[in-house]
Amino acid sequence: MSAFMVTHATIDRVLWAINIIDDAGKPTGLKHEDPEELGNRLLAMNADALRARYGERADTALPYRYQVPTTQCGKAECLRALDCFLYQCIEGEVSQCELYRRCELVRECLVEEIICALPAYERAPWDYPDSARSGAVPLMALAKR
Repeated sequence: MSAFMVTHATIDRVLWAINIIDDAGKPTGLKHEDPEELGNRLLAMNADALRARYGERADTALPYRYQVPTTQCGKAECLRALDCFLYQCIEGEVSQCELYRRCELVRECLVEEIICALPAYERAPWDYPDSARSGAVPLMALAKR
């Protein structure tokens, strides 16, 4: 799969994800940055990854201007946009930079927010009684199959 420059609409959703996570009380150290400056830094990081992959200058389509997403932008949509962005930035040493790591933190927190809100998660027991083990096959028995 080839790498590409993400759209400004994708960056809008990445920034929206940062807001969701910081508003949930999980500081990323990114929310208080100017959204347009941060958006431009994110696009520059994407361009650096493309340069590392293809060895040529990527068009960053600067300057970026933040727009609050007007279409569906729930947590799942933000996660999808963030996954796309992070995937495009995996090349070279980009994935080792502080901004990339902070975006990974946003992703981890967003996944936790999504999973913890699922009805199945809410219904699942916090601790299981030992009686829940009856009829279970020992792990070593599975390995021998």
